[in-house]
Amino acid sequence: MDKCDSKVVLKRTKLKLTKQRVLLLEEIINMGSTFTAGSLYKKVEDNMDLVTIYRVLNAFVENNIIREVLSNDETKIYEMACIHNPVHPHFYCRSCKKLFCLKELKQEDYLLLKKYGKNFQVDNISVLISGFCDKCK
Repeated sequence: MDKCDSKVVLKRTKLKLTKQRVLLLEEIINMGSTFTAGSLYKKVEDNMDLVTIYRVLNAFVENNIIREVLSNDETKIYEMACIHNPVHPHFYCRSCKKLFCLKELKQEDYLLLKKYGKNFQVDNISVLISGFCDKCK
């Protein structure tokens, strides 16, 4: 998967380029998968506290740099929101609690799903399928 440049992404959103934002975004881009604030904290704990991480993640969500992924528990899960990681459904295993990224939906799939919100202005569609993964079934 191609990767975005953290400084270019931050400049595009007009967020100030702070050391913490650049560091966190570089870690997120390098992970290349879903993550939690806790998993991100383990990678940068020598450089910042968990409160700062949550604050930066909220700014990233508000500016569409990352997106929250639905999950079946209380833990917020995030992923990069960029051209290299288009919106796609996820599969949540109820046994091992892992979240798997699935193949992205086609435009016609979104048009079909958007019809269900006929009288609303739909700006986001999230699909979460749950069950048991290959290893747990």
